[in-house]
Amino acid sequence: MSATAVSRTVETWRQWTGKVLNGKYRLGQYLGGSNHSAVFLTEYGRGEDRRKAAVKLIPAAGEEDRLSRWEKDQGLWHPHLLRIFDKGQGELEDTRLLYVVMEYAEETLSQILPARPLTPQEVREMLKPVLQALAYLHGQRLVHGHVKPANILAVQDQVKISSDNLIDPLRPPATLWSDANSYSAPELRTGRISPASDVWSLGATLVEALTQGLPTANGGRRNLSMPETIPQPYQEIARNCLVTDETRRWTVAQITERLEPAPLPHMQSVVTQAVAMQRAASPPPRKIAKRNYVPLAVVAALVIAGFIGTKLSRQSSPSAVKRVAGAQQTSSPASRTEPARATAAGLVSGAVAQQVLPDISRGARNTIHGKIRVIVRLSVDPTGNVAGAAFQVRGPSNYFARKTMEAARDWKFTPPEIDGKPLASEWSLRFAIGRAETEVYPSQIAPAR
Repeated sequence: MSATAVSRTVETWRQWTGKVLNGKYRLGQYLGGSNHSAVFLTEYGRGEDRRKAAVKLIPAAGEEDRLSRWEKDQGLWHPHLLRIFDKGQGELEDTRLLYVVMEYAEETLSQILPARPLTPQEVREMLKPVLQALAYLHGQRLVHGHVKPANILAVQDQVKISSDNLIDPLRPPATLWSDANSYSAPELRTGRISPASDVWSLGATLVEALTQGLPTANGGRRNLSMPETIPQPYQEIARNCLVTDETRRWTVAQITERLEPAPLPHMQSVVTQAVAMQRAASPPPRKIAKRNYVPLAVVAALVIAGFIGTKLSRQSSPSAVKRVAGAQQTSSPASRTEPARATAAGLVSGAVAQQVLPDISRGARNTIHGKIRVIVRLSVDPTGNVAGAAFQVRGPSNYFARKTMEAARDWKFTPPEIDGKPLASEWSLRFAIGRAETEVYPSQIAPAR
């Protein structure tokens, strides 16, 4: 494909928003791309199964074998590997394209790191699913080849890695080194790639997740150096990933063992004895009616997760509304949080008639350290319905911000009045989302009381 054609394609990506590919995939919001590809929001499925999806487009020239590779990738399945729904070829404005339709990820690690590094606990919860997915791919004799923050994604309540560009190490692409980036292992320069290459990339990603910066070259890139402030076990893991000689790098299994060491045999014995003693001393359990329980989903790493939720709850409290994580939700509207009050100017204050708290999954809460604070300002019409909403404080995560905004839009109010006439109003909702509960503090800010 010529340089002119590439340049023309880059300028075309955003202009294709709203167009329909092959008569079935409408190109929605432009999600990002490069000189060689673009990703748009779309929809996949029919009826009740219809869902958000992402469609990736690449020019077909020079990519003749890509469809067959996607065909193989579509047959893979792992809970932490991004699912491929469909693939094919089409044409837009005389440009022949290949496309792949995948699960839609609400956030990526690359969107979080510019704002802040991850905590050690967040890194642990990110690493575990990534290691599981890599172990699966390596067991299939495949290499991911592109481990980096942009390809570590949050899909509902799970962390996943991308799956649309996997590599067979026995038949690496001719563009292997030209496609390399700051996360790529040094052996790619010779056209060689292996599972050890993913380990190098994971080590670089680990350092960036904790420090917001990549490791630096040391002695002609024989090994890389990193800040001594990186805590254990991550310091040791990173050093054993970023070894130039790939035969000396740790494997995914070794990283997993260091991250989650197995208990010593004598400790297993102690635990077994303690459990047996407690059972012997405890009264027989009472029989209870059989109930269906939904197991907790795998904990999503950091605040990059988008998560499954049920209907938003509605609760009330005189000053602050709280919901304890995991508590039963109610669907009935809440009563007023405070009585209407007449001011000296004859203004009767408004009140909250229905309160809705964001539905945050247990997995998302487990990533919180301290409080996630989000403030939403609402414009309320004279009937008490929300007419507009905007963030005053968005907080560090798109996921928590989105969940909070969804809840805020469902609030209802008893409007303020003057001389019996209802007025439009403005309210501030200050949310504090913690690991155990969510609090919200509503206040009317206009008309002033």
